[in-house]
Amino acid sequence: MLDLSERQNEKLSDLFMDLAKGLFIAGFAVTIVKEVDFAVLFKYFISAIICVYFSLKLLYRR
Repeated sequence: MLDLSERQNEKLSDLFMDLAKGLFIAGFAVTIVKEVDFAVLFKYFISAIICVYFSLKLLYRR
């Protein structure tokens, strides 16, 4: 993995969290506006959960 400073890890972690928030919002918006099935919403949620995982992994890396 990359050898990042603690501050860089925090910034990257924040970036992944913001991406996850955006994916959650986009998933709801697409589902509501286009009235698609929940499979599309599920894909957005899985992507957001992966982003949250990487964010927490970077934040609490030892």
